[in-house]
Amino acid sequence: MTISSSTNRSDYAGNGSTTAFDTGFKFFTNSDLTVILVTDSTGAEAVQVITTNYSVAGAGVSAGGTVTMVVAPATGETLVMIRAQPYTQSLDLVENDGFPSDSVEETLDKTVIMTQQLLDAMGRTLRQPGGDTTAIAEMPAKVTRASAFLAFNAAGDPIASAGTDTSVPISAFMATVVDDATAAAARATLGAVIGTDVQAYDVDTSKLDVAETRSATLNFADLELIRPKIKDYGETINAIGSIGGGTQDIDLTLGNVVSGTVDTSTTTFTFSNPSPTGVSCSFTLILTNGGSQTINWPASVDWPAATAPTLTASGVDVLTFFTLDAGTIWYGFLSGKGMA
Repeated sequence: MTISSSTNRSDYAGNGSTTAFDTGFKFFTNSDLTVILVTDSTGAEAVQVITTNYSVAGAGVSAGGTVTMVVAPATGETLVMIRAQPYTQSLDLVENDGFPSDSVEETLDKTVIMTQQLLDAMGRTLRQPGGDTTAIAEMPAKVTRASAFLAFNAAGDPIASAGTDTSVPISAFMATVVDDATAAAARATLGAVIGTDVQAYDVDTSKLDVAETRSATLNFADLELIRPKIKDYGETINAIGSIGGGTQDIDLTLGNVVSGTVDTSTTTFTFSNPSPTGVSCSFTLILTNGGSQTINWPASVDWPAATAPTLTASGVDVLTFFTLDAGTIWYGFLSGKGMA
């Protein structure tokens, strides 16, 4: 046969039910495969063990074979199959014997496969551009690069840069930013480069020493803001507008003050994306004409005396909801009725 395809690996997204996967390439023995299960969210790889985790069929078939997993890869996992042809040569040609064309062709096929494997491995490594006129120097010796970071000097050659996994001086200039003796000059230089003022930072007390005015969003990504003193603040309004019946979701990521007008037909509210368990989460709902149509509240809402309030047919009602357990229970209150 010939090796007409350069395919050397195949990957499939798991769905929790499919267990059989075509390799898409020829392999000679069951052991000529490496099967890896990758968790997409973390990139963690787990090399699978034949018989324990999977079985193989179709070794030697031109079109490839099949890997059958004992447990179907779950949604969010990727199954990767890589050809792993051993880098050996087992053909022994005996002088004056007949020419074993099949054996020779198989050996040539294995040679091409090994070349494809090397090309695939090279394609996943750091490589110097072909246009560089001078080859880079060798990496520093192991004893030199131990507990150091790979960096490049002014000539573009690799060097071992001192540092730790919690403090990496990416350049001599940036290293001076945390040095009180030269911090002022460093901040002035950095400010000139990026075209804006750079605020003073006190390394010892880990806080800003001067007032700072921000013109962009500051996203805390669910992290704590401890002991703030807040003045003149506002809350984002999630203005739903006309609610024409059906299901209406209140997404807490869009704002903790919600407004809407009930009309047309029955409305069923759902609440989504509250804060996680152990963190109080609340929102205010300003509802116009809430009593003009039938309203269905989430079953998770706990009303006073287990009774949902009667809302105003023509006017504004203000309702408040809060949860301590990520929405398992929402405590609901009618804060104001017939406000307008």
